[in-house]
Amino acid sequence: MKNQKKLSQLAVVTDFLTQSDNFALFKFEKTKHIALEALRRELLKTGAKVRVIKNT
Repeated sequence: MKNQKKLSQLAVVTDFLTQSDNFALFKFEKTKHIALEALRRELLKTGAKVRVIKNT
């Protein structure tokens, strides 16, 4: 049986993507936390939504 938590997360992500006109995927493993926070703040100013999803 599949993990219920992962299935729930999949449903949330699926809803998020289907309600979005556009989306971007990017790899951020070597990006410093302060740079990610600055990016998040700038995107939120424009009305963009930011969601980080860990692949585990």
